[in-house]
Amino acid sequence: MNYLAIDGKEDAIMSVPADDQKALELCQRLDIKHVSIFDQHQNLKNSGSINGMSRAEARVQVTDELVLNRAAVKNVRYKMRDWLFSRQRYWGEPFPLYRDTDGQVVKAAYSELPIELPHVKNFSPGLDGTSPLQRAQEWVNCEDASGNPLFRITDTMPGWAGSCWYYLRFMDPHNQAEPFSRQSNEYWNQVDLYVGGAAHATMHLLYARFWHKVLFDVGLVSCDEPFKKLYNQGLVTADAFKDASGRIVAVDEAELRDGGYWLKNTNDKLQVFNTKMSKSLLNVVVPDTLIKEYGVDTFRIYMMFMGPLGQNKKWDIKGIKGCARFLNRVSSLIGDAAGRSGLQEKPDVVSNERIEMLWGKTLSKIDSSFVSLNFNTAIAAFMEFINEAEKNKVYFFERVAKDFIKALFPFAPHVCSEMWERLGHSDIDFSAWPKARVGAVSATKIYINGKYVNDLLDSTGEKLSDIAKARNKVVDALKGRVIIKVIYAPNKVVNFLCGVAV
Repeated sequence: MNYLAIDGKEDAIMSVPADDQKALELCQRLDIKHVSIFDQHQNLKNSGSINGMSRAEARVQVTDELVLNRAAVKNVRYKMRDWLFSRQRYWGEPFPLYRDTDGQVVKAAYSELPIELPHVKNFSPGLDGTSPLQRAQEWVNCEDASGNPLFRITDTMPGWAGSCWYYLRFMDPHNQAEPFSRQSNEYWNQVDLYVGGAAHATMHLLYARFWHKVLFDVGLVSCDEPFKKLYNQGLVTADAFKDASGRIVAVDEAELRDGGYWLKNTNDKLQVFNTKMSKSLLNVVVPDTLIKEYGVDTFRIYMMFMGPLGQNKKWDIKGIKGCARFLNRVSSLIGDAAGRSGLQEKPDVVSNERIEMLWGKTLSKIDSSFVSLNFNTAIAAFMEFINEAEKNKVYFFERVAKDFIKALFPFAPHVCSEMWERLGHSDIDFSAWPKARVGAVSATKIYINGKYVNDLLDSTGEKLSDIAKARNKVVDALKGRVIIKVIYAPNKVVNFLCGVAV
């Protein structure tokens, strides 16, 4: 049974399905017969000509019968949003329009474009609510070629007006004759990647696509979609606080005490909840303060290390401290390298196969991160490699240091530029991207009782050799255990099945 809720004008405003629990309770309360219209497979029954159909099939059938009987007209309704394009404020692009003495709209001549805003001293609206531009009478009052008076339209466009097509200007930034040429658009074509939050789908992305399709319809661009790929980044969340009355408390007014959060200098305990950063929730982390304390590169590294770009991530100040320690370790290593006179790559140095394989694996993860946009995996690989580099400083100095800095440069450009110069080089921006000297190999995973413990990077594919190497690799984790059985798959898995030592 479906029923319709009716408003005071006898218009149907809501359709309620027969399997709705509230509908069943309403029928029972009003002693109305409840007829079931769905069978155990969720196909319709007790429904005449549409018996046995699914919901989707029934919708099509009913619509077709209504159209066939001329009882209805099939129509597609687009969920368009209103766009209030006109603003009564100073900032924004002026409309290239005038009104004449009869109130008729007159377009500005092409030679007048772009219309620029006048210099004004007061940006506030007038007492009667008029736009601040209306006070700039020398700018408002104009004449046409025949000397007839014209009056500029003083409304301005919203910020969307420029941001909806700015990527096209980036394709042709020095063009003084037009915003962009068709030739430049045909050369650069679509934007390869659009990164934006989910809110963009109903705001900037929607408007930009609408704007671009208009430009396509009038022949100014060569493709009907502006962006090849959309990637929604996750939110950075943070703890927010409420007091007992429900009032939002600023983060800097809360203090951690006795395992809970309290209002500073009081005994008022606060309720803590994790949510997106918002000015209204008073939990926004101001980057300037952190950058002043830790440096901009540490801040960049931490933002990338927090987790995959597409997932929500919780802000934790302890994490940025760990990233600061990582960069300090790298800087210390390079400082030692710079102190060695005439640091050069020495081809006669005996190759350290283990370091080279690990560096190849690290580079592979870094390269992959630029495709997946999961930069946290690249940062983790850097950190793992630096642990080994500190154990093999001489080899790192002579064979890997330069490549390491070049690979880290996109993630921490300021620190890496400085370290690059300390090694006696210049123009790191134009240096070739590093390549592995030894191809990255798939690491053999080492498990204990099915739980991953470590990687074996120098496996040979020979059972006895690999098991011995794997055992030495996890010797500490095997303490107090008796190996009962070893499961081995060449170059893939070494799994030690263990019992507790008696």
